[in-house]
Amino acid sequence: MAPFFKEVGERAMTRTLPPPPKGEPDLEKLGAVARKYGLELRAPPR
Repeated sequence: MAPFFKEVGERAMTRTLPPPPKGEPDLEKLGAVARKYGLELRAPPR
């Protein structure tokens, strides 16, 4: 799973919490990268 997180994540520049993300995540990109590494993204249960 480490290669997946390396590809979709961002390197921390400091040892503090980053600001909240701007906008929504690109779920299509996350899904494509997940499939590349044999992972499956699932929606949370309702």
